[in-house]
Amino acid sequence: MRITIFLLLALFCISAISSQKAEIVTLTIVVNAPGSPPYLYYDLDSQSYQGVVVDFFSELEKDEILMAKFVDSNRSRSEKFIIDGKADMMLTSQYWLDTPEQLIFSDKISAHRSYLYSLSPFNPDFTLQTIKKMRVCSRQGFIYPGLHPYFENNQLVRIDSSSQVTMTRMLQKGRCDYAVMNDHNAAAIFAEQDYCQNTIYQSPVPNDTVDMLFAMRMGMRSIRTLINQQIKVFSESGELNASVRKHSSNLTFPTSFTCNQSNTESQGHNIDN
Repeated sequence: MRITIFLLLALFCISAISSQKAEIVTLTIVVNAPGSPPYLYYDLDSQSYQGVVVDFFSELEKDEILMAKFVDSNRSRSEKFIIDGKADMMLTSQYWLDTPEQLIFSDKISAHRSYLYSLSPFNPDFTLQTIKKMRVCSRQGFIYPGLHPYFENNQLVRIDSSSQVTMTRMLQKGRCDYAVMNDHNAAAIFAEQDYCQNTIYQSPVPNDTVDMLFAMRMGMRSIRTLINQQIKVFSESGELNASVRKHSSNLTFPTSFTCNQSNTESQGHNIDN
């Protein structure tokens, strides 16, 4: 009789554990590969995705609540993947989407600031309104809300490029007057030895400031509530700021650092946003 009771209790415990594990939700998160530091980027050394988003979900994974699965994509496909239900979410801004009304959104995680970068100093009174017919290296397919009116009226000339690396190389070679990118990407890419002989200047004020948040497919409102709760904890505990510092370059503008004597291979993060 005791053996039977013991077996029944053991089966009950196994069943309870299995049931508990079955409740863990795996979320498919699309990445505009190879990603962008500090938010989410592919790290060649560890052969895995790293960044603020990974740190954010690691806490939920520890508590066996949610698990994140990262899937490579690109900006043109990611939004459609989520709308069609082939993926669950991505980190983005509502301003960068074609049909934001077909998605639901989490609370703000952080602010994303884009600046103009130049090989020449900016005037102290620099504003977009005071520059005429200047060439701006930009990313093909990217939306720049703050610069869009100036591109439309031809006050600024948009020169599209396939990647951040190509943009900055074009700036270095004088093929454009400015390159536009967010401050984290700029700090990461201009810290490479390829630019050690150049002084890079950042515009006095950002041309765009947008909220970064999770865009999710419809039907994930209960998950969104959980995500928002974690965003609050992640932010108020100081973990968010610590994660941003961990995955960001410490380069400041104007840039000033010494070139290595040897041709050191670039070891920075992959950059794509």
